[in-house]
Amino acid sequence: MLSIEFSRTTRLTPRPALGLLYLVGTVLSALLLGATLVDRRIDPLPTITLMALLVGAQALYQQGIYLVGDQLLLRRPLSRTTVPLANLRAVYIRPLPARPQRRLLHLELADGTVVRTHVGVTGSLFSPAIRVTFDQLVALVGTIDGHRRRVGGHAGAMEP
Repeated sequence: MLSIEFSRTTRLTPRPALGLLYLVGTVLSALLLGATLVDRRIDPLPTITLMALLVGAQALYQQGIYLVGDQLLLRRPLSRTTVPLANLRAVYIRPLPARPQRRLLHLELADGTVVRTHVGVTGSLFSPAIRVTFDQLVALVGTIDGHRRRVGGHAGAMEP
């Protein structure tokens, strides 16, 4: 028999800057898709277009960093990356070399790999990064580091 384990998902980042626009796009696409499917004459081009708009708007609205159990989930529009907190060595803020005014959150794994996230301080409204203030970014680093230490403390306490 399969065992089912429920874990609590917590969103650590705010919604994207254009999150309300993405949500409205999701609702409008869903309504128009529903109206298209109710119509007896289903034309494939508008149906496929509305499906693409619906999926795209929902993916953009859901992007961010989530805490799922003992793992961080980095959700982007076209990809998802899962990082176990026990495998996380450090969390820090680093400016981009080409644009020093833009700072992004970086995760350093136990094997030395650095993962650049899409959360940071940027001036552009249309940047693909989740826009936060510098204070919010520092608080996010503290939150992730606190969860990492808690998970690391449990792992160390359970070892003989």
